[in-house]
Amino acid sequence: FTSLPMYIENTIAPVFYYLTVRPALASSCSAGQVGQIVADWRFGNSPTHISYCVSTHNGTASCDAVARTDLIGSQTTVSVTVPSNRLYWLTVTASNFAGSTIATSTQPVYIENILIPDLASVVVSLSVSVAPCGSRLRAYLPSLAIPSSFLSYCWGLHEGGCNLTPRENTTGDISVDYFSRNNSMVYFSVWAGSCAGFSSSSLSYSIQPRLQRAPLPSNVQASLSVLPFVCNAPSASLSASWGYASSAAADVNQVDRWQYCIGSQVGLCDVKSLTNTTNSNAVITVDTGATYVLNVQGFNCMGATQLATSSVSVNALAAPSSSGASIRTQIVEGPSCSRSSGVVRASWSFPASIPDAYEYCVTSSLAGEDDGMTLPDLVNWTRTSDAYVQAIFVPLQRIFYVKVRPLNCFGLRGSTVRSSAFDVPAPLVAQSSGAPTFTRVIAANNGDDDCTASISNMTVSWPPFTLSPGLSYTVTSPGYQVCLGTASGLCDYMAAKNISQPTFNITMTAGATYYLTARGMSCTGTLSGFPLLSRYDVPVPALPSTAQGQIIPHIPDLGCNSQNTPISIYWKNFPNSLGYRYCISRGQDASSCDVVPWTTTTASSTSLIVPVGFTYNIRLISFNCVGSSPNISSNIVVGVTSCCPASCSGKGTCANNICKCVAGWSGLDCMTRVYLPYISNVPISSSPEIQIYRGLNLVPYTTGTQPIRYELQN
Repeated sequence: FTSLPMYIENTIAPVFYYLTVRPALASSCSAGQVGQIVADWRFGNSPTHISYCVSTHNGTASCDAVARTDLIGSQTTVSVTVPSNRLYWLTVTASNFAGSTIATSTQPVYIENILIPDLASVVVSLSVSVAPCGSRLRAYLPSLAIPSSFLSYCWGLHEGGCNLTPRENTTGDISVDYFSRNNSMVYFSVWAGSCAGFSSSSLSYSIQPRLQRAPLPSNVQASLSVLPFVCNAPSASLSASWGYASSAAADVNQVDRWQYCIGSQVGLCDVKSLTNTTNSNAVITVDTGATYVLNVQGFNCMGATQLATSSVSVNALAAPSSSGASIRTQIVEGPSCSRSSGVVRASWSFPASIPDAYEYCVTSSLAGEDDGMTLPDLVNWTRTSDAYVQAIFVPLQRIFYVKVRPLNCFGLRGSTVRSSAFDVPAPLVAQSSGAPTFTRVIAANNGDDDCTASISNMTVSWPPFTLSPGLSYTVTSPGYQVCLGTASGLCDYMAAKNISQPTFNITMTAGATYYLTARGMSCTGTLSGFPLLSRYDVPVPALPSTAQGQIIPHIPDLGCNSQNTPISIYWKNFPNSLGYRYCISRGQDASSCDVVPWTTTTASSTSLIVPVGFTYNIRLISFNCVGSSPNISSNIVVGVTSCCPASCSGKGTCANNICKCVAGWSGLDCMTRVYLPYISNVPISSSPEIQIYRGLNLVPYTTGTQPIRYELQN
């Protein structure tokens, strides 16, 4: 139950504030003899239904022109297409639960026909300028303001005549040119038209041409060149071009056309006959091995220019040149225990020509290098489009030559070029290329439980021995014989043994000195006479230091509503350490280790996923074979990210991802300004009844003003 009263308001029928109706012409000729009625209105008291119709009689609402039509929603404007040349009245009806209201236009709307434009409003401007061998006449036509209208025009020898140019239509705002080659009077005639037809008469303007004879050009020149040969084509192509040696002073001395031919000498056209063109270039196909002449003349209304010529010689097809050619060889891979040959790379250059292909061979003979008839004894003649051969397998300790000859696409070969002599020397004795290294082995799991301060597990390694010291290639020794002793040359700590790789593991006593002897093997197992000798003093491990130790957490940017987040923890600057132990606790109590229990690792980092909104503590201990360091700890704060839009714009607080705005502001991001209500047009009445207006209860009052106070609650 409720003790508060409830007030039910009355519903009032819609009220029209205004209704305006205006005519509009059709937008194009395709619409025919029609126009448009455009109406808009405003109303109050929220109608729930709106409709309209158009009538040809005032006050009847017969809807005989446009039937009653319902509108959607609260539409307040409409455009209706109707036939032209008639009067119309538009009626709008608005209704709600309290009743309906009808509004009719008080004045009729008259839709006019589309009219024929008036030529009196058309102003044409004319101009004349000198052109080559004549005059250029120009007329400018303006645009018309009447919809769907256009202009019709032509050039003629009398008023309204179109015997010089055909009659054409335009919407205006263009310039129309005509070129006259004599001094006869010329007339420009204009008509106006629309969907309704053309004007009955025309406007005609007379203009007198100003003829000026154009002189012939005197600065014509010609150019003839040979285009690159096309493969497999028995002929050559010439590129011919012509024009002015410099820019003409004015367009009065330009030519109207060009005439050219190709001959065996100046003035002859025995290769290509005379050709007329307006272009300034051409491509002509000719035979090779001859000289050709381009003959060109320009023409205009005054006649022909002086003859311009250009000649070029087309050489006969020839083989590519080998002048300045060179060949380079390089041993890229030596022999191995499983292969008794080396790998040689050869490359070549022919700077005096651009061959389309090459032929090469590899031989130990110098005979027949130009005729190509002697059969090579290593690699037969081979065709390639590359200027190199990547891999040639060459037997050891034999002299060879690479021979190359260029080819073009016509099948013509250039002279053969020979490389310098080269061979692949046999491998020498095995020798070492560097000093050995001794590395302490750190256990990956049990930490310092498998080592002591007096014993170290070591890995001994050295650079591979080679069987080719001083050669241009490298061959690695297939095996080694190694031993360790307490003095140089002795093998009393580790007896000699054969191994396939340059590395082995062994346990050594801290503080002791050892001597390494390592010999490389040949492919047959013969030991090198050049052993690798090295002394190594095993250091005594010291306790790891934590004086400069650092723990560095990394927390990524958290997304909105994140419950958990991955974090990474790094540590560094722990000298003499062989491994680490750590645990992670929630809160600043480091003794619980409830997130990650004590864990041993040789890595210097760890990663895990934790809930947000807590502080975490990591304890870290470094150790080696001697013992462990004191532990260090660090707190890591994983906060909660605010997800409120724009962080409430500084005009509110964020709670549970929702902005709580301060007074005077509203919205999801507190950016919407809240204004006090505004009341206008409050009716004044002396009636004792309570006045109701837009949902506000007003106490009775008399004429005058009364302040009203509003209080905005959050």
